[in-house]
Amino acid sequence: MLPANRYHRVGLILCLPLLTLPVGCGISPLPLSVAATPVPSEISANSPPAAVERYESDDSVAASSSDGVSETTPRDAESPLVDAPVPDSPPTSPFDSAQLVGCWRDSFYGQRTLTLKPDGSATMLLELDFAGRLLYGKTLEFDLQWSLDGSTLSFEILTGRPVEAAKSAMKLWGEAFDYRLELVDSENLHGWASDDSVLYKLRRIEAPEADGGETR
Repeated sequence: MLPANRYHRVGLILCLPLLTLPVGCGISPLPLSVAATPVPSEISANSPPAAVERYESDDSVAASSSDGVSETTPRDAESPLVDAPVPDSPPTSPFDSAQLVGCWRDSFYGQRTLTLKPDGSATMLLELDFAGRLLYGKTLEFDLQWSLDGSTLSFEILTGRPVEAAKSAMKLWGEAFDYRLELVDSENLHGWASDDSVLYKLRRIEAPEADGGETR
């Protein structure tokens, strides 16, 4: 038999492993070196792939939920496309300046022959009625410039003959006048005065000797 003091030393050695366990824990089935090692806060580099994938999956879900933004958010946030306004095209004129070239006649202050040329020049010959002859003589002849802007036919008087009579007439009628065209075809040219008070009706002629038109 062992001496009493040896018996106590042997019992103390056998009890030492139990003293290494944390208070309140039972006997661990693992070796002391493993049981005493704390659980790592981060994944070890030697962790098996399955554990790494599980933690990575958890991290991605956490990041997704914390950000609260999905990949489609920018696309959904975009405002719908709005067509840029297209500038309005200028209105087209129903009349062609080529239609106006030629000789036209009406009964303005007797008989008027208006000749429009392709280069924008024009002449106006007035064979005056009785009242007109008392003021200006038998005839008046003017050189003009003409232009077409949309439906507006414009004239500017440059010179006139006889000079003194023409100057007197230009003071009364003005040095420019416009017609707002209503009808232009191969035979007729109808246009309103600028104040819409008179509709002038001119008829195309081939020679100055042809009969005149009418004024309303």
